[in-house]
Amino acid sequence: MKKLPIILFGGNTKQQDGPLLTAAQLARKKNCKVTIITDKTHLNLPTKDGSTLQEKLKSSGFEWHCFKKLEMAKLKKIHTHDSIGFSLNSPWIFKKNMINFFNGKLYNYHDAPLPKSRGAATYTWAILLRERRWGLTIHKISESIDVGNIVKQKLFNFPVTCKIPIDYLNYKSKFEKKFFAQFLDDLISNTHFKTIKQKQSSSTYWPRLVTPINGFINWNWNADDIELFIRAFDDPHQGASTFLNGKKIRLKKCMKNKGGLKCHPFQSGLIYKIENGKIFVATSNSSIIIAEVYNLKNKKINSAIKVGHRFYTPTKFLDHALSTRANYKIIESTEAKTRSLKKT
Repeated sequence: MKKLPIILFGGNTKQQDGPLLTAAQLARKKNCKVTIITDKTHLNLPTKDGSTLQEKLKSSGFEWHCFKKLEMAKLKKIHTHDSIGFSLNSPWIFKKNMINFFNGKLYNYHDAPLPKSRGAATYTWAILLRERRWGLTIHKISESIDVGNIVKQKLFNFPVTCKIPIDYLNYKSKFEKKFFAQFLDDLISNTHFKTIKQKQSSSTYWPRLVTPINGFINWNWNADDIELFIRAFDDPHQGASTFLNGKKIRLKKCMKNKGGLKCHPFQSGLIYKIENGKIFVATSNSSIIIAEVYNLKNKKINSAIKVGHRFYTPTKFLDHALSTRANYKIIESTEAKTRSLKKT
């Protein structure tokens, strides 16, 4: 049987073994001819065991093309007349000529339920929205982001044990492999997809986020909102940012204090108790408990925290967080700085 040529565009999610590597391994197992097109940032992202995607691809025997820009001339050298394109965490927007080049055989994997959750940073937004009804979607690529007709979808609920983004990512990965396998089987058997047109009236779009820029805590919020915000920027992200004694720090592993303490807004951000390494912080109406505090070199500094200290965020950082629209260029720069700090 002739091998199905499939071009995989994109990369993995941080601290995950998918989606690209998972799809590549499955496609090879199903005797497809696999071509991988990725970028430098994705190649350097850590997978689940800490090794980079590049290291995992190499140890798995895959070759790849590393592009900064996706251009038609480059694509023509790789594409064959019957190639199928499958985008997974791709940094590129596919232009009309590229979409037409695949003759209707260009698909995108979106690890959220469409049309409800278009865009990026899906699990951070899901936490902020208190959303537990979820799904995985494969749709045809069109010129607009995440609006193409749906060809496959898997719906499920996140359990209450999912608290931070890494929990959501690990849980959805249980469905991902089987979901991809079924899609690849359909492609190999040349199954005619019954596409579903997305309802614009049901759609929402949430933009890309970059944690060190957008993840600053507003201490004027109440305890529930601050807890959600800190959880939303927890692992695999760097943590929600604020300041202590003039230095930028990051907070992780937050929960609302159910002790019934009622605070005044003037007390917000004050550390009023430290117990068994846990830091109790006043908010505008109640209080929260922080288990982990890190400096910008990702060193845990809980032992340096003292009662009477105050977490605060200058207004200019809050304004910048709200006014800055994240893009992939900012992500590339941020990840490069993160790698540089790890080496020091």
